[in-house]
Amino acid sequence: MGPAAILLRLSVALSDLAYAGIFYHLLLAGLAHVAIRKPSGALPAMVGLALLATSFVTQNAAREVPSPYVHVAIFRHILVDGTDEIEIAYTFKRSLWGQGLASETAAALTSIGLSQLELPSLIGLAFVGNGASRRVLEKSNYVLEKSTTHHGEDVVIYRARR
Repeated sequence: MGPAAILLRLSVALSDLAYAGIFYHLLLAGLAHVAIRKPSGALPAMVGLALLATSFVTQNAAREVPSPYVHVAIFRHILVDGTDEIEIAYTFKRSLWGQGLASETAAALTSIGLSQLELPSLIGLAFVGNGASRRVLEKSNYVLEKSTTHHGEDVVIYRARR
């Protein structure tokens, strides 16, 4: 379904989400082969990632309105208070703040992480004073878990569970 969303160009947001899903799938497939010490098995995924990047660049150039959204939207392992966690993380151009894009991205990442990847939980970090980021996490059903210091900054940890 992802390739159809990209090729039909129904909407920039839908094709960007498809690119993100395909990217994550290929990345996981490649890393899984590396993790089991069979890096040659990762070659098809790496070729797929190269083709996906080429597709994104050419499709984006052909769009009337280029993809303005996410600089990055990822799951990442992060060490918080000595515990390995999986965090959702994303950034946007400042000109796009306040348009609901963070909420859509957080909801999509959460759905993929909990439903499709069957992760037991995900966390979101926000600076203590960043009310907008905190509201985004709350709207995506994350629950405030604790306050802590991360890399010298006061942050709050929100968690979503399956």
